[in-house]
Amino acid sequence: MYKVDNRICVSLGNISFQECLVAVKKYPLCEVRLDLSDFSLAEIDVIFKSGNKLVATSRPGKHSHEKRKEMLLAAVRLGASYVDIEFQSPYQFQQDIIVEAQKKHCQTIISYHNFEYTPAKNYLEQIAQSCFDRGADIAKVVCLVKEENDLSKLYKLYGCFNKLIAFGMGDMGKESRIKSLELGAEFSYAALAPNKETAPGQMCFDEMKSKILEYFNPSK
Repeated sequence: MYKVDNRICVSLGNISFQECLVAVKKYPLCEVRLDLSDFSLAEIDVIFKSGNKLVATSRPGKHSHEKRKEMLLAAVRLGASYVDIEFQSPYQFQQDIIVEAQKKHCQTIISYHNFEYTPAKNYLEQIAQSCFDRGADIAKVVCLVKEENDLSKLYKLYGCFNKLIAFGMGDMGKESRIKSLELGAEFSYAALAPNKETAPGQMCFDEMKSKILEYFNPSK
């Protein structure tokens, strides 16, 4: 049977400190969306010392660059397995976190998100290559999917790069969250529960696990 739990990253956002603490102890791999939370540095300390493998993420918007950097560096120093840095973040912001992550043996994900459409494949290749050029251990490319050809563009990236996470958002992108694992994605993302999604088209953990097991172990 395909072992799936450690290939699904449960994305945690808009939940309380106690809910987050329960989740990071329950699931083998979780993403802590610090931008969708109001955790204090003391609570971040407890979370990143209490879980299994954790991804520290803070997208631009809610917090200043300085606050985001402070939280991400704290998570890295406390033992995060991965730190996710937005592609559009300032270059020095990225480099300061990457340097600290390397010291702590924390893998760096540089992630590109396009919530409007899926650009041309050549452009996506340039984005992914730029992630690695900046020092990423893993490049993440995620775009809104509106037609079948969009999925093809994302899938073809796996033939160009190793250490990649690429899939589509939105209803048409749901299948790519599962297909990406077959193509070599480091892991894929799921919501903690229905109505706890942190991105369009995200399935909850139980639904995604069921679909992945069915995909990799079809009934004969």
